[in-house]
Amino acid sequence: MRVIMIFALAAALLVFPWGVRWSEGNFQIGGESSYYHARLGIALAEGRFGSDMSVVGGRPYVLSPFHVLIALFYRLFGDASLVLLPMFIAWCSVLLFWVVVREVGFSKSERFWALLAFVLSPLL
Repeated sequence: MRVIMIFALAAALLVFPWGVRWSEGNFQIGGESSYYHARLGIALAEGRFGSDMSVVGGRPYVLSPFHVLIALFYRLFGDASLVLLPMFIAWCSVLLFWVVVREVGFSKSERFWALLAFVLSPLL
């Protein structure tokens, strides 16, 4: 029964972000702004933080903690950071999910299936 609850929770968590975006009138698929965030993180790492001149007339940058994280990884790993950072975040989230499911008291087989559902969730 717990496995079914995990699958139902995973399904709800997958649908929730799209529902929130759609309710606000934003019909973009998540991740379409990844080039913007990469450009801001790299500009911050290189000390070129001011306004975004890739748009006609320019616009001020809107800084977020994610841009600071991108800049930190960019200084450490260069262009490879744009691949390594998503992998690092994914591994951290899988590890955190595993710890939470273990602390809730799931058996080993239930943890396996829950983790499998979590890992495959972008594909579902």
